[in-house]
Amino acid sequence: MTARTLAPTDEDLLDQIREAYPLSPSAQALGFELIAVEQAEQTIEAAFLATPDMVTQAGIVQSGFLTAMLDEALMMAGAAASDMTRFMSITDLRCKFINPVRPGRVVVRARVAKLGRPAIVLEGELRTMNNIVCVTATATAIPVEMARITRPN
Repeated sequence: MTARTLAPTDEDLLDQIREAYPLSPSAQALGFELIAVEQAEQTIEAAFLATPDMVTQAGIVQSGFLTAMLDEALMMAGAAASDMTRFMSITDLRCKFINPVRPGRVVVRARVAKLGRPAIVLEGELRTMNNIVCVTATATAIPVEMARITRPN
């Protein structure tokens, strides 16, 4: 009889990702914090910090920063769904800006909507801490083996 390898729990995978995958400079600049992984739903939740340095003259967070937050979370959702064996190279990202965002903490829930070959479809929502949907996104990504990625020193 062979021993079966048990899949990690959501909490175990969350801890493994936090320990084994250091944040990129862009994720650090956005205040990225991975807060939940749900393997069965192929979903992650990440928090970001929209700082006063990110606002327009109107006092709302500039759309490019919000897009970058969604981009980071969507890539992480795809990578987590691959057990962190693949990086998601986003080829198309569409955002809909529904409500303005003020500086502060926001949460993105991102998921794999469709696994295909060679591309996958990712979806996400950026919400305020009051659970107000501000931005939705849909992306197409090409999975790339992590081993093929060259990291700068």
